[in-house]
Amino acid sequence: VHFALLQTEALKPLGFAPGPDKVTYEDVCERHVVTLNCSSESVFTLIGANLTNAEQSVQALRAQGDPSLGKVLSGDSSALRLFYNVKTPEVKSRRLFAESNPAKEKALAWEEAFLVAEKARPHRGTGGLLEVYCMAGRSVEDEISKNVIGAAPFMAGAINLILIFLAVLLGGKPCQRSRFLLALGAVAVIQLAQVAGFAITVVCGAPLTDMTLLLVFVAVGVGVDDVIVITDAFDQQDVTLPIARRLAGAFEHAGLAIFLTSITNLVAFMVSATSDLPAIAWFCLTAGWVVSALLVLTLTLYAPLLLLDERRRAAGKYDCLVCVTAKNRVPESEVAHEAARAQDPGLLRKVLKRALLPVVCQPVPAALCVVVMLALAAAGVAAAANPASFKMGLDLKDSFPDGSYLVTYLDVILPRHFGGIVSPLEILVQGVDFGNLALQERLVKLQGDFAGCPQALGAVSSFILPMRSWENCTVDGRAVAGQSFEARLKAFLASPPFSSCGSLGGSNSSQVHPSNYASSIAWNSDRSRVEAVRASLSITVSSKVQGRIDSMSEFRDRFATHGLSGFVYSYYFLFADRDAKMWELIQSTLIYAGITVVIIVGLFVHPVATALIALSIACIDSTLLGLMSLWDIPIDAISFICLAMAVGLSVDYVVHLAHAALENGMPKGRAAVRKQIEKALDTTGASVLKGAVSTLLGVLLLSAAPTAVFRLFFKMLS
Repeated sequence: VHFALLQTEALKPLGFAPGPDKVTYEDVCERHVVTLNCSSESVFTLIGANLTNAEQSVQALRAQGDPSLGKVLSGDSSALRLFYNVKTPEVKSRRLFAESNPAKEKALAWEEAFLVAEKARPHRGTGGLLEVYCMAGRSVEDEISKNVIGAAPFMAGAINLILIFLAVLLGGKPCQRSRFLLALGAVAVIQLAQVAGFAITVVCGAPLTDMTLLLVFVAVGVGVDDVIVITDAFDQQDVTLPIARRLAGAFEHAGLAIFLTSITNLVAFMVSATSDLPAIAWFCLTAGWVVSALLVLTLTLYAPLLLLDERRRAAGKYDCLVCVTAKNRVPESEVAHEAARAQDPGLLRKVLKRALLPVVCQPVPAALCVVVMLALAAAGVAAAANPASFKMGLDLKDSFPDGSYLVTYLDVILPRHFGGIVSPLEILVQGVDFGNLALQERLVKLQGDFAGCPQALGAVSSFILPMRSWENCTVDGRAVAGQSFEARLKAFLASPPFSSCGSLGGSNSSQVHPSNYASSIAWNSDRSRVEAVRASLSITVSSKVQGRIDSMSEFRDRFATHGLSGFVYSYYFLFADRDAKMWELIQSTLIYAGITVVIIVGLFVHPVATALIALSIACIDSTLLGLMSLWDIPIDAISFICLAMAVGLSVDYVVHLAHAALENGMPKGRAAVRKQIEKALDTTGASVLKGAVSTLLGVLLLSAAPTAVFRLFFKMLS
C-alpha cells in the first residue's frame, strides 16, 4: 500500500501544469544524455513499475549493496526520497538589469508551482499512512529571502521610531518652533544617500544582495549622527547673528569632524571590500558609496534645509504647513528663552558633565577606567587568539525564518531517516592515462577507500568495474578485447543493459546500465582520449557548520593520500570553504581597516590624539570580539559585516569627540585638559550620545524579528 500510494504521489508532478504558460515537468527536466528521458530518481526507477514483488526487490537491492539505494531509501525502509531533477541554467550575470533568462525563469516557475501544490496537499495521505515533505532547488534562496520579508515591518518600525526620536531631538515647541518637517527632510536625505550609493554600486557592476538591506542601519546610524551634530552646532551659535552666518559657524565647528568621520568610514569599508568573500565585498563596497553620498548630501542638501526651516521658524510659519503664517506668533520673549536654552547646558549635557567629567579628569578614576577598558580589550584579544572559543557559523535552524518547512525537513526528517542531509560527493580525476591497468587499480582502491568512510551511503558509482564486468560477462565485451582503451570504453557506453557476473566494488547489483556512466566521462575535442573521469557517492552532511568543515577537510585529505591529480567536490563545500576561512578573513580585514583608518586620521589630527583614537577603536573592537565569544555569537558573514559596521560607527563616535576636545590644539596643564574635555562634552558629547541612542532604539526592534539572522544583528549592534 505504501509503494502504491507513493507511486501515485510521484507521478502527479510529471504532468503538473501551473499558470497560463502550461509549464510541465517535461519542459524543465534534466534529461539523460543518451535516452533523453527525464532523469527522475526514486525506488521506482530501481525496482520498476511492477510492485507485485516490491518488498523482495528492495531486499535484493539492499543485499547487493546498490549504491543508488541509500540516497532514495532509508536504512529501515520507513522513508523514501523522490527526486525530480530540474535543469537550471547557470546565471551568467548578476547585474540588477541583466537580461532575463527564459529557461531559468521557466524552471523557477515550475518549482514554485510544485512547492505550492505539495504544501497545499494534506500532511498525511490516505488512511493516515504517509507523511509528505518537499523542497526544491529554489527553496533555500526563497526561505533566506523570507528573512528579509519577515523583518521588513520591524525595519520600517525602526525607521519610524528613529524619525520620531529625531524630531524630538531637533527641538522646538509645536507647532511653530518644532522641526518635524526638518526631521522628515533629514530622513529623506539619508534615504536618498542610500539610493545614490546603490546606484553607484550597480554602475560598478556589483550586485545588490539580501545583505544590502542591513545598510539601512549603517546609513541611519551615520546619517542621524551627522544631522544631530550639525543641528546642535547651529543651535549653539549666537542667535543675534544672521541665519546664514550661524550656519557657517556650525560648518566651521562640525564640518571638519563630519568630513573626517566620513572619510575614515569610507576607507574602512573600502578596505573591507577587498575581502575574498564576494557577498561581504559587495556589501562593504555599497556601504562605502552610501557613506560618501551621505557626506555630500548632508552638506549640500540637509544644510540648506536647515537654513530654510530656520527662516520658516523666524517668520512664524507652521511646521509642515510652511505656507501658513500663524495668527498668534510665538512671542519674541519665548523665542529668546528657547535660544537661551540652546546656549545653556540641557539636562543631557549636565548629566554628561556631572557623571563623566569627574571620572575622566581625576587621576584615580581615569586610571581605573583605562584599566577596565584595557582589561576588557585584553579578554577580547585572548578570545580572538583562541578561535575554538567561538561558534563557527549559523546553525541550520538559524539560517531560515522561524518555523520554516526547510528546517523541519533538513534538520529533523533527513537526520531521523537518513542520518543527516544527503548530498552527492563527486570525485574527479584528470590528467592521467586511464587505460593504464595500474592506474585503474589505484582508482578502484580510491573508490573502496571513500565507500568505507563514515559518511558514505553505499558504494561509489564509477565506470571502471562495470566496464570490466561487461568485458568478462558479455559477448560484445569479449569481442572488443585487444582494442584500445578508448575504443572499448565507447563500445561499453553504447551497449545495452546486461547482467554482471562479478563484484562491482561493494555493489553486487546484477543489472548494469552502461549509458548511465556517459555523463561521468570527459573526452577531448575529437573524442580520441579521456581527459577526466568522475565518480559519485551519496554522503550524509552534518547540520553543524564545524561538522561540515571537518568533513570537507577529511574528504580532501583522503583524496590527497592517493596521489592522483584532481579533487573532490560537494555542493556544501562552497559554504564550508567560506566558513573555514571566515576567522582568518575577519582578523586580517579588521587589522588592515584599522591601520588604514589610523593613517587617514593621522593626516588631520595631532599625533597624540591619533594614538588615543587608535587605542580606543582597538579596545572597542577587541571588547566586541570578547562579547561575541561570551554571548555565543557565531563567526559568520553576518557577524563579519557587523564587525565592519562597528569599525565605522566606533570611528564616527571617537573622532567626533577627539576633534571637539582638540579643536583648539593640545592642552597644556590639568586645568586646560579639564576645560577642553568639558567643552567637548558640552558641544559634541551630547550630540554623539543622541545619535547613538537613536540607532540603538532602531536596533532594539529587531530583537523581536521572526528570524535569527536579524536577532543576531540586534545582538551585535546593541
